[in-house]
Amino acid sequence: MSGPGGRGAAWRMAAALVCAVTAAACGGNGTDGGGRRDGDMEIMRLERVIMDCDEASLPEALQRFDEELASPLLTLRPQEQEFMEMVRQYRTDSVMRDIDATVQRRYGDLGWLERALTEAVQRASKLDKGIGLRKAATFIGSSGYADRVRADRESATLVIAIDQYAVGGMERYGFFGDPMYVVRLSDSAYLTADCMAALAHEYIAMPPEPWSLLDYMVAEGKELFFLDQTLPRTADSIKIRYTRQQMEWAERHEAKVWAYLLHNKLLFNTDVTAFHNLIDEAPKTNAFGNESAPRAVEYVGWQMVRQYMKRSGASLHELMEETDARKILEGSGYRP
Repeated sequence: MSGPGGRGAAWRMAAALVCAVTAAACGGNGTDGGGRRDGDMEIMRLERVIMDCDEASLPEALQRFDEELASPLLTLRPQEQEFMEMVRQYRTDSVMRDIDATVQRRYGDLGWLERALTEAVQRASKLDKGIGLRKAATFIGSSGYADRVRADRESATLVIAIDQYAVGGMERYGFFGDPMYVVRLSDSAYLTADCMAALAHEYIAMPPEPWSLLDYMVAEGKELFFLDQTLPRTADSIKIRYTRQQMEWAERHEAKVWAYLLHNKLLFNTDVTAFHNLIDEAPKTNAFGNESAPRAVEYVGWQMVRQYMKRSGASLHELMEETDARKILEGSGYRP
């Protein structure tokens, strides 16, 4: 499995191997960073367990770390022969080993991410005692950019497809066919914000489906407001995953986007085919031309939620639990 087309087969194998992640290094606790205190974030490295453990120790190591993470995001079955055969293929596959080497060069030490997440989660817990994160884990072999980070509220765990943040270093494979607007997002600058956004997603209450465009906008606005509160030193462009030029476009054209939504009666439309281009990851928002920012309505939803929180005095918990997007719109007094 090598060459530009190799990733697809390798990824399917990896996806069968694990639908998420955990781990640590064989024979140790496998975490990044030293001097950890109670309450500090711990990042475990599944890819290191799989790649570094000797054959005889591997089943026991996988079982031990599966139990240690204790997350429904993890599917490890070392007691099953078929599963362990997939692990062996994963360990020896040339593409997976290339990816692992690139990840190791870029992210051999994730102590910086542990510290950033510890600080951000502590901020979140001060605002809402119900928000917590116990452990995070990395793995190689995600199904794509959309699955780069996932969280589980009940087990307070987070899983990171760390390979998705190394695609930019895989030129020899043509970036695995990912479009350049996705390759641009394959950067460590987005890791902390993406992790906290995944955590926020678990705490955002949604109304019954079908969801209107306004429901989507408010949900995205809540997520971005959560990043405002937990990552106060992070640039807005990083939170929303925009370039500097895209951020400037969004700021200049906020009123234009809002007018477009009103003119086309899209706010309360529940037919996603009518507005998917406004919320999809893309190099631009087609309705506003080649120079526009992608996901243009996310920025509008963000400003709406910011104004709502200023005017309402609601707590973060109350914001996240509120399912009436119209109430947030009206309470915000939003008029760009």
